[in-house]
Amino acid sequence: MKHTEVIERLCKLQGEVAQHIGFEHASDCFCGKSGFWNAMGYDPETDYRNDGVALEFIERATKDRIVLEAAGIADAKQLLVGAICGRPFGSYEAAETAVKNGLAEFTGDQWNPRWTWLKTELEKLPIGRLCEIYKSL
Repeated sequence: MKHTEVIERLCKLQGEVAQHIGFEHASDCFCGKSGFWNAMGYDPETDYRNDGVALEFIERATKDRIVLEAAGIADAKQLLVGAICGRPFGSYEAAETAVKNGLAEFTGDQWNPRWTWLKTELEKLPIGRLCEIYKSL
């Protein structure tokens, strides 16, 4: 991989993060492909328009990943599955929906209703869906 390809990939990532955190454009472009390089008065050496906020996000995410891996945790998905399995369903309807979707099973009886998350099924879900489930609990 050439150094220009690395720079362009990092710049594209920075652009995605910038939009994620609320900036309309990849305004901290450093590869030269952003329209801001052509803007009158824009100096790429000094005019970081989101003040490096996107870069700080990338640094924080990278450092968090290093900590997770050092602790033997494969990724955030593994943490989410554990967090979901440790939480109650919150309502009868939520538990029954999870059962209907194959994510939990009824393990109680008519006097002691209880549901258990199916960890192996949760692990098959994409991380975005796991986030939705966790937020709903």
